Amino acid sequence: MPVLLRYILRRLGLMVVLLFGVSVLVFMISHFVPSSPEAANLSQSALNDPEIVAAYRAKWGLDKPVWEQYLIYMKNILVNHDLGTSIRTGRPVLEELQQYFPATLELSVFAMLIAIVFGVAFGIISAIFQNKPIDQILRAISVSGVSLPSFWFSLLIMNLFCKVFAIFPSGNRYDPRLYDPTGGTGLYVLDAISWGNFSLLGDVLAHLFLPALVLGFFTMGLITRQTRSNLLEVMSSDYIRTARSKGMSQRRVVIHHALGNALVPVITVSGMGFCNLLGGMVFVEKIFSWPGIGQYAYLAAVNLDFPAICGVSLLIAVVYVVVNLVIDILYGVIDPRIRYQ
Repeated sequence: MPVLLRYILRRLGLMVVLLFGVSVLVFMISHFVPSSPEAANLSQSALNDPEIVAAYRAKWGLDKPVWEQYLIYMKNILVNHDLGTSIRTGRPVLEELQQYFPATLELSVFAMLIAIVFGVAFGIISAIFQNKPIDQILRAISVSGVSLPSFWFSLLIMNLFCKVFAIFPSGNRYDPRLYDPTGGTGLYVLDAISWGNFSLLGDVLAHLFLPALVLGFFTMGLITRQTRSNLLEVMSSDYIRTARSKGMSQRRVVIHHALGNALVPVITVSGMGFCNLLGGMVFVEKIFSWPGIGQYAYLAAVNLDFPAICGVSLLIAVVYVVVNLVIDILYGVIDPRIRYQ
């Protein structure tokens, strides 16, 4: 069996163990929160009626011990591939995740494109012009990206570009008065391109740009700093000095010799940044009225919707594990010196 295939299979086995641990922790923590889903979902008059409360708890299995609820939950996942039914909406959690996840995935991908393109470019420029004015400006931008709270930056960007200059729309994924992009994959950019509807594509990109910019700004700051520091370290190596002594141009030295080695740690930052976008965009999605996983997780937490909370947590855990696996494989592609054990 090839070494890479053996490595992937071992990582997949560890993924099962990790997801089991995540399911236990999330299920137990969410059920031991000092509150009750009855108070979050029933009216005051219903709460005053013990029979209604008892019927509600029996309907959702809340009258059973927590360990028994967990066993039933895991049995439904393993046997029926069922993540349960949302207490808040009464719909299957898996169906709702399939509805909300494409919006978050699309937003995260575009945010990472912004972060990687500008982060790597700024890092290279900053390293080449070390301690020059352009370096100081780009370092200030990267520090701002890491330091600014996302909710504050979201409100600032929205007020500036949606209200003052009125360049971009302020919320949602498209204008429902003009378009109805249902029936596709839920990834509206790809749907618009496949349908040849470039008017819809322009509207979707206009709605997508500001939240993607806000989310990408933080990761862009991390990538800029990582690229700059790695590139400066690599450019002080002996083989780079040898390349320069042979009369190679600065551009050729950086692009063909230094950048490949400098980008290996950047892959880790980019991968973790992508995972953090998926798991930490609650404020941004809320402010921009973006119908994604962040909004769904917020509503699930507010209403103590245990099945939805567990479903979102498992989804994010799966993304983390898969992205980490892809990053480890990319290490070997970019740096052939890395060997899988």
